[in-house]
Amino acid sequence: FGNVVVGTGSSQTITLSNSSKCNLIYQLSIEQSISGPYDHNYPSNDDIILKLDKTEGMIPARSMLNLIATVKPKQRIEYKLYIRYKLSTPAADGSNHSIECSDPILCQMTVTGIYPTVKIVDARSSSLSNISKVGLWKLFNLDSFNMTMSSDPSPAETMYSVVTRHSALTFCSIRRRPPVNTKAVIDFNFGSAPVNSPPCTAYLMLKNTGPVTTDWAFLFPTDFQLDLEFWADSGDYTRDELYDMHVMDNQLFNITPNKGSLLPDQTQIVTFSYRHIMPNTDRLPVIFKVSKGREVLINFVGVTVEATAKYVHFPSNMHQFMAMPIGSITYPKQIYELYNGGGQTVNYELDLSPCDTLKMDNYHCNIFQCLNPTGHIAPGQRAQIEWVFSPIEAKSYSVDVPVHILGVETHLVTFCGVGYDQRFMGDSMPFTDQSDVTNVPPTQLITIPDQLAYLSQERISFGNLPLYSHERRMLFLINKSKHVISYNWKVPAKTSHQNIIVQPSEGRLKQGDWVLLKVDFSSYTVPSFFEIDIPCEVIDETEMVDYNKKSIDGNYKEYLMDGLAITAKDSSSAMCTFEEKDILANAISDMVKNLIRDHDFIDVISNLYTEPVPYFKQLDRFQGCSDTNSYSGTDQRENIDRVQSSMTSNQINLISQADPTTVIPSTEEKDINGIDRSISTNNQIQESVDYIDEVADNEGLSHENLIRIPEVSNIIESVLENTILNILTEASTEEISLTNRPR
Repeated sequence: FGNVVVGTGSSQTITLSNSSKCNLIYQLSIEQSISGPYDHNYPSNDDIILKLDKTEGMIPARSMLNLIATVKPKQRIEYKLYIRYKLSTPAADGSNHSIECSDPILCQMTVTGIYPTVKIVDARSSSLSNISKVGLWKLFNLDSFNMTMSSDPSPAETMYSVVTRHSALTFCSIRRRPPVNTKAVIDFNFGSAPVNSPPCTAYLMLKNTGPVTTDWAFLFPTDFQLDLEFWADSGDYTRDELYDMHVMDNQLFNITPNKGSLLPDQTQIVTFSYRHIMPNTDRLPVIFKVSKGREVLINFVGVTVEATAKYVHFPSNMHQFMAMPIGSITYPKQIYELYNGGGQTVNYELDLSPCDTLKMDNYHCNIFQCLNPTGHIAPGQRAQIEWVFSPIEAKSYSVDVPVHILGVETHLVTFCGVGYDQRFMGDSMPFTDQSDVTNVPPTQLITIPDQLAYLSQERISFGNLPLYSHERRMLFLINKSKHVISYNWKVPAKTSHQNIIVQPSEGRLKQGDWVLLKVDFSSYTVPSFFEIDIPCEVIDETEMVDYNKKSIDGNYKEYLMDGLAITAKDSSSAMCTFEEKDILANAISDMVKNLIRDHDFIDVISNLYTEPVPYFKQLDRFQGCSDTNSYSGTDQRENIDRVQSSMTSNQINLISQADPTTVIPSTEEKDINGIDRSISTNNQIQESVDYIDEVADNEGLSHENLIRIPEVSNIIESVLENTILNILTEASTEEISLTNRPR
């Protein structure tokens, strides 16, 4: 039977053939077995899902008989059905003579019960909404939505289809709000903005992940109101019903399209919008219904404030920190964001007295530590409040912290965290940047109207990084418009904690052109979790030229892309398992104890200062080296210091902070003055290399000691990086082929 939707029936014909010379009397019986990940929820194997229109009868000699077999699965599991038979022939005395059969199984059937399912595979907001892709994924709780849609519905949810969902209301009912048949409730939070701001527009891509056609619909409260005669509509509107009518009459929330049908693996882009036309906190309950599948109550929430009002948007009154292993030496910083959704700058202050109380209750250990409890937020901007969660026991912690928005209000936020023992959890709780557990897609699937440029990858995960490390990634920016565009990356300024470089940071692209981008990420100071959004401003230069020529009031296209999302986690040292750490600690402690108690070892250490210089120490490391290379280690270090001190500050900065640019023969990237920046930078690097060689020769430094200078190693790394980048650039422009055999 293949896949059959749970609760629906499917029928097939079974043909019984009697090839003998006598009539046969048959009796059929059914056996059933179930398998799959959901069989523990199934009550019993005795609840047979197969029905036969005939289970006994007689088949005449040399004839056939058709039976109708109907299956109706009751759970999302796999069924195996066996039809067994018994045969007998009529005897002369009127009785039936049984016939022994070696294999009494007539046939075997397989059925897979399924539910229609959909999943959100991509999400984006308009360039005017000031919401990143990751931020939208969190505001709309899309991970919870997808998890809910992949689970089994309750019997009440599957009772009605999309067409008959309104029949839950009785004819004489005065209720005008949809009855809720599900416990699944999710918020779609559209954020906040001043009145008359551009609408907050979000685009979600729905995909049918099941093997059958799926019908879906978003049902507003008006979709459940029956057209009653005046004599039947005898009820007064409740306060909630009047409010829903107010929201829908003003079309504050809109969905396009609000229903549809998807074939297997087919996708549909659904547009959601919220209009900021009047100051208020607007809510609207909407039912998302999948026919014969799940039903979810979605609360649309949007906030509109006065243009002169101060307002900080709190999407939730609880924040969950990432789980931390107990017993760590240092704990990374974690970020809690506050968004200023009003039109005025606001000042905030966190009252940390509950954290101090929690500290007193935990042996004076800082469980929750806020590093910047005060600050200000500009309109439309976000403030990143840094926290350090340091559990000392394997349990859950929580603290209620008042957040004072000075001169406005106080909001109570519950901060939660879980400490766990890695010795028991093992690999089930990896200490990572959590990029592997989030379902935010790294590439763009949704095409937004008037979008000028696209990134080959929107989300980059650097994973776990050691402090002071330097990581790089490559991606492409593609111009898919029909005009010339310019781009400019709004890279955050370098801080004491991290530094991000996007090269090239700005430029122009013709129609259909693309540019290879290199993203450098470095972290410093303390271990931290990073989640950084880098916007990119894209301008339609063709329309800009027309606008400047006309010199009249008009608009040109300026598109602010979601840009690039970066996630990373740095640590102070390489992580190892607790088993490895215990083995190493026990081995070293035993060695130290044995050495301390070993009198011979103590005597040898005491006599080291009086022993003569060993013979092998007098030999030069390199055969044939000149006498100038036979300095002691102290002399070599002094020479290295003299090399560094003799270099100018510009030369040291050029080498130590070398941000190699790409030499791209095909694109010939130039700066504003028309000078090839890559040639200029390479010339400067070459001059520094020559200068270092000259100083090294004068100071008598060997090659081995020369490469130990950090500035020299940076040059070597930069040259290697430029070489690889140039090869990849030429390969991407088809100037060379990396797969051809060498000549």
